[in-house]
Amino acid sequence: MSKLLILSLFILFLLSIACKKQGCTDSLSKNYNSEANKDNGTCEYDGNCVFWFMPNNSLQLANCTYVKIYVDNVFIGGMATSSNYLSVPGCNEGGVTYYTDMGKNETKTISYKITNASNTFAEPEVYSGTLKINGGVCGNFNIQ
Repeated sequence: MSKLLILSLFILFLLSIACKKQGCTDSLSKNYNSEANKDNGTCEYDGNCVFWFMPNNSLQLANCTYVKIYVDNVFIGGMATSSNYLSVPGCNEGGVTYYTDMGKNETKTISYKITNASNTFAEPEVYSGTLKINGGVCGNFNIQ
């Protein structure tokens, strides 16, 4: 009887292990699996960030009318300094949005450069720095 009980418990244990559905359990990833109850390390992420202006920004007040935005030394877009918002726009709702495939990385640090493109002969750098982008979340950068 005890051998039968031990064998039954062992079979139940094996079935409980086999029944765990594996997959990506991070809801911010692009391949999230709501049916998975055990993460198998396959989560992949997209990242994005919107660059935008508030009204009466310092560049507009300094007679800068247009800027170009670069991420990791690649031009991603330009915008008039008069294109401003009273609150943070979402990605695809305004400003200039940067998109990146981050693979299995949950975060990515990018370098940005914003130049004054009002003068066609020179583009002096106005702002530069780094931003941390989180996968699955629309980040934002308010150009002052």
